[in-house]
Amino acid sequence: MVKACSAAIPHKSEHGLVFLNQRSEDDVLQAYEQCVTRVRALGQLLDGVLVAQRVRGQREFALGVKQDPLFGTAVMVSDGGKYVEALKDFVVLLHPFGEQDVLDQLAKLRIAPILAGVRGEPPVDLQVVARAAVALGRYAAEHADRIASIDLNPLIAGAAGQGGWAVDAVIEQKEPTHG
Repeated sequence: MVKACSAAIPHKSEHGLVFLNQRSEDDVLQAYEQCVTRVRALGQLLDGVLVAQRVRGQREFALGVKQDPLFGTAVMVSDGGKYVEALKDFVVLLHPFGEQDVLDQLAKLRIAPILAGVRGEPPVDLQVVARAAVALGRYAAEHADRIASIDLNPLIAGAAGQGGWAVDAVIEQKEPTHG
């Protein structure tokens, strides 16, 4: 996998800046050159190019954190990947919460039956999603003075017991206050 890194471009796939299944050095170099060209064409700064092994799992999730002035640290958990905005299937938890709270909320999603395993597919490792949501909420709450939001998408969860992988994240820092 080859992916352009630019803080000014949060959704890289929408701009053709994510390349999958490179099999040779030439493929990687070609993808790198395309990243440079496309980011330049967008008039943005290229922070770098990431080359990594592609991770495959059972299901993609999105986790998001917002610091709400009234409610504090709010964590959103939803179906992830490129369909997160289209499906709008999400739950919100207010920090502090525990893993069981996350699991209980995941059971309310429209995709819950799929997460349990369908037609021979194993169930998704929801425990890894719950652990990640709790850790993300705790971290954001501990740094609420500096972090405005965090978007982790996707968190790829394997089958039950296989764990998961945080693949991409965007952290928005709060502007420093001068007093």
